[in-house]
Amino acid sequence: NEFVKIAGQYLNIVNDVITGGTTSLLSAEQGKILQSRIDAINVILTSDNINLDTVQELVDAIETVQLSLNTILVNDLTTGGTTKALTAEMGKLLQTNKVDKVAGERLINAAEIT
Repeated sequence: NEFVKIAGQYLNIVNDVITGGTTSLLSAEQGKILQSRIDAINVILTSDNINLDTVQELVDAIETVQLSLNTILVNDLTTGGTTKALTAEMGKLLQTNKVDKVAGERLINAAEIT
């Protein structure tokens, strides 16, 4: 077809979805592929697939557990409570900063007491 030959010489028709540019044209074949992908995504989004529901339930459960841990775990040395637990990082900090008391020794001497 003569028109196709002439158009091919003057138009930059791109047959992929990677090449960008404001002066290029997307081929009809690539437009068709893009539309089929959009349609497939829409089918999934409107689906009542039990497997998708199960995945969402797992995500919800993980988020609930994470929220519970965030309210139970304490990452400071000032928060009190019998229903709270220190994080391992705070335990490490306590271990690093603790003062070992030797029998018969004082932590400070009498001159330091005011």
